[in-house]
Amino acid sequence: SGLPWSATCEQICDFLFGCEVVDGPGGVKIEMNERGQPSGSAFVQFKTNADAENALKYNKQKLADRYVDMEKMTIEDGEAKESKEDGDTKENKEDREAKENKKDREAKEQKGDGDAKEYKIDEEAKEKKEDGVAKENKEDGEAKENK
Repeated sequence: SGLPWSATCEQICDFLFGCEVVDGPGGVKIEMNERGQPSGSAFVQFKTNADAENALKYNKQKLADRYVDMEKMTIEDGEAKESKEDGDTKENKEDREAKENKKDREAKEQKGDGDAKEYKIDEEAKEKKEDGVAKENKEDGEAKENK
């Protein structure tokens, strides 16, 4: 990390003079931010462990006008870091899916509760209406009796 944002894969290989990079510039992966622009970090795959160890001597050295921080990691570490930064770890996917499922269930439950409340209100209105009709019929009957 700490790379100039304008650094190219070729410049990074040149900076790491004496360290063999797998596929030359093709072995350098410049990390991009969420806007698709260089983040200032890169992953470099070296041919041997000795090359990786040798690259550590460039820690805190300048590339252009920036001091570069070197960190040794395995390919698996790099892949895990990339996946984590992308939010695509297995745990994150499972958490995201569980949260989405929970939201869906809650929405369905709320909709179900709403339907039940609407039904209850409708039943109450129906009962009031029936009570009103019964009351009218009773009043009509009493009126006829009084005649």
